[in-house]
Amino acid sequence: MRIKYIPVKGDKTDERMAVYMNNFDLDVPMVRTGEGNYVFGTRKIFAKIMNEKLVIRVGGGFMLIEEFLPTYGQQELDKIQQRENSKLNLGGANAQSATSFGSKAPGSPNRRMSPTAGTTFK
Repeated sequence: MRIKYIPVKGDKTDERMAVYMNNFDLDVPMVRTGEGNYVFGTRKIFAKIMNEKLVIRVGGGFMLIEEFLPTYGQQELDKIQQRENSKLNLGGANAQSATSFGSKAPGSPNRRMSPTAGTTFK
C-alpha cells in the first residue's frame, strides 16, 4: 500500500511536491525537514519553484522534478534495500566495522589506528 504524501498547507513548493510524489510510480519515502528541504529516500534535497516550475538542486544547478524523480528514484530504492539487507545480514552479531579504530591502518597490516589526543566521540 502506498503512503500518500500530505503537504503543508500554504507552502506552494510542498503542495507541488505532493502532486508529483503522489503520482510517481515508485514508492520512495519523502520527508519534509524544513521549507524547501526534504529527504528523498536517503538523499537530502532542496526544492523550489523557479519560473513556475518545481526544481531540485543537483550539483551546481537545478533539475526539473519531472527529470529528478525517474533519474534518482530507483537509485534511492536500491540504497534503501541495500541498507535493509545489511541490517538483516548483521543481525545481532557484534561484527567490527572496517571504519572502527580497531581496524588496521592502510599499508601497515600489523599497526592499529588509535584516536589522536583530544578526539571527541559522539
